[in-house]
Amino acid sequence: MNNKKIGKETDEEVLIQTALSKYGRRAYDTSIAEGHCVSVLRGNSILLVDSSGIRKKIATVKQAKTKITQRKFSLKK
Repeated sequence: MNNKKIGKETDEEVLIQTALSKYGRRAYDTSIAEGHCVSVLRGNSILLVDSSGIRKKIATVKQAKTKITQRKFSLKK
């Protein structure tokens, strides 16, 4: 696969970040509603969240490769 550089990021990284910001929250909410466990990256920690909302820390990553920012999600009326 040929990845072109766009500034500091490759086009593949941009595609992944765009898809996560669009569909990540919906996938998380759907999985929790169906009773599945979900893995979440929070800071440098990987958490396992079950359907009742209990969080269990699985692992800690020494240094993240990509900066993650929190975005607001709201319902449209």
